[in-house]
Amino acid sequence: GLISIVYGNYNVLYLAMPLLGISWSSSNAARRKLTADLTARKMRGKINGLIRFTTLIVGAVGSLIGGYVYENSSHVNIFLISICVIMVGVLIFTWLVQEPEVEEI
Repeated sequence: GLISIVYGNYNVLYLAMPLLGISWSSSNAARRKLTADLTARKMRGKINGLIRFTTLIVGAVGSLIGGYVYENSSHVNIFLISICVIMVGVLIFTWLVQEPEVEEI
């Protein structure tokens, strides 16, 4: 998706955007399920609030940094930086999140 925007391949973009929408919807449901599975019932409200707050703050800071990079560099760099940041997030997630123990009935 990002590469097709950078290099102007709109045919790929028309295919990638619906897939992006589907994956975004799936990831939202999966994130909520994962949060419910990994947190105690008493802490879920605080954890969800922290996740929402962090998401909004990081989004605002990312917009500021993205604007600065766009003004002082090539527009391609914004997409390349975002790919790198996403990959770092994936690596951190796979390293830190562990499946909970399944309790037998």
